[in-house]
Amino acid sequence: MKTKILVFFTITFLVFNFSSCKKEDKEPTKTDLLTKKEWQFYKSETYDLDNQFLGNELVDPLYFDFKTDHQLIITDPQDPEDAEIMEWDFNNDKTKIYFIYPDNNIGESYIIEKLEDQEMILKEDIYYPVKRKAPTYDKLYFKR
Repeated sequence: MKTKILVFFTITFLVFNFSSCKKEDKEPTKTDLLTKKEWQFYKSETYDLDNQFLGNELVDPLYFDFKTDHQLIITDPQDPEDAEIMEWDFNNDKTKIYFIYPDNNIGESYIIEKLEDQEMILKEDIYYPVKRKAPTYDKLYFKR
């Protein structure tokens, strides 16, 4: 009887011990979030340099497909054959994203205000590529 109880407790211990050793899900990286699926650009907001809201514009949807090889394909569903192909990259600490035009290696810089699974907000970096001070900046809104 003691042997049966000992075997029972040993098996129970092993089952609970190994079942609690599941691998934990790792947190997705910014690259994972960005490249997981296509993004729909649907709204732009304009602000002055004092962060006062000036207005917004609901835009006809454009689809941004960020590829893991740093290619960016922007598609208008009204004219899908005329997609714009660019490159994208993060800055070193992944707080900004650059959209780079392939013809001249000049592009645009955006501060990443929010990057989650279903929503992304980018704020125009008015000091890129040179330290110029624009009178306004835009925020771009994306969803999946």
